[in-house]
Amino acid sequence: MHFDLDAQLILQILVLSLGLIWEGFVLAVCLRISLLFAAAFVALDFVLGEMLFNFMLLIAHAPLF
Repeated sequence: MHFDLDAQLILQILVLSLGLIWEGFVLAVCLRISLLFAAAFVALDFVLGEMLFNFMLLIAHAPLF
């Protein structure tokens, strides 16, 4: 089974968006905060996660000792 690369990219963006929306909803309900604060927490979580992932990739190719 072979998917077009554009279709894969659209599907990945859709799944990421739905996951972030769900995370924001769960934060808003569980912490009883407004959706604006939940969206800010989700954005902070996403940015920090991307930064840590890229940092991990950066040091993965460097020798530790």
